Amino acid sequence: MKFVIRVDSSIDIGSGHVMRCLVLANSLKKKSSEVYFICREHDGNLIKYIETSGYKVYKLPKNKPIKSHNSSANNNLNNWLGVSQEIDAIECKEIIENLNPDWLIVDHYFIDRQWELILKRNNLKIMVIDDLANRKHNCEVLLDQNYYLYPKDRYSNLIPKNCHQLLGPRFSLLREEFVNFRTKKTYSKDKKFHVFIFMGSADKHNQTLKAINSVIYFLEKGESISADVLVGSINIHSVQIELLCKKYSEITFYKSPNNIAELMSKADVSIGAGGSTSIERCYLGLPSLVISLAKNQVETTKALDSIGAIYDLGWFESVDEKKIITMIKKLMNSKSLLKSMELKAISIFDFNKNKNGSKYIADLLFNKSFNHKEL
Repeated sequence: MKFVIRVDSSIDIGSGHVMRCLVLANSLKKKSSEVYFICREHDGNLIKYIETSGYKVYKLPKNKPIKSHNSSANNNLNNWLGVSQEIDAIECKEIIENLNPDWLIVDHYFIDRQWELILKRNNLKIMVIDDLANRKHNCEVLLDQNYYLYPKDRYSNLIPKNCHQLLGPRFSLLREEFVNFRTKKTYSKDKKFHVFIFMGSADKHNQTLKAINSVIYFLEKGESISADVLVGSINIHSVQIELLCKKYSEITFYKSPNNIAELMSKADVSIGAGGSTSIERCYLGLPSLVISLAKNQVETTKALDSIGAIYDLGWFESVDEKKIITMIKKLMNSKSLLKSMELKAISIFDFNKNKNGSKYIADLLFNKSFNHKEL
């Protein structure tokens, strides 16, 4: 079978959409399928990374001006999609018609039913990856891997009645290193309280600095604490962060390491952003202090906080170092709280039904006749 994935990455968008699509692409490739990507050349894109991962990428040109009477809408679209949905769909249509895929997989917050209807034809099925639930789709399958208190109601009026919904963390597109590492959980050999800091690939507003300064507060008081600090390849603050980390022997700096699951597993607590990384931390049972950096992270972060799986520090603009320090201190002094958060985090996954979300979805897409009962 043949698959085309329409997904973007940039300094504004981040890398999460691309990374989860690559996970699914790898599972599809293992079934001897052909997988192609269509990506726009935004600043901070991961097109080269996709290509080095073994996939052909069809590139769409960088921002084109959009004629709009609404200047705010114009800026919004230029930042995220780059063009209007109609233009994007027309640019994609020729590529898709030439490739003639069985499935078109779409992971983009600024693509909806309008775009999908332009690409739709009788023999092409569409799968949408989403977590906003704020627009209509015309698709056969919809995946939302995030944790919500009431997931079944979110898309009730936004998708066709016969659309197959894959909702919740058990369908998570987790990288293989996490799936394999879950049974190999290790802990720091020293007695220091170990913190894992990662605010996503971009961290445009440099929340990493707040987290580091919070750890430095304890170091300067002589507390037994250490930290691993990670930044992504498109983090514009990486030089500043690395220079600060080098001042302290107890703080280790990493840029785009390939052993994130291993580093997470050694930590006592994480300070990080919401989004797809929250799912990874929960999968490993890592207690986390979470800062929302984007509006789409707020709802699922609050839901995880409500069951005790994480602690919601709040919207990034309202989070200061004092708040982070207070919570680190609380967790340093309560092993029972750390254990409770670990167990609650793991509990959002239903390992009895499927242990590998991407493999399950790949099998489903290869199945010509869907069975609602399986979902």
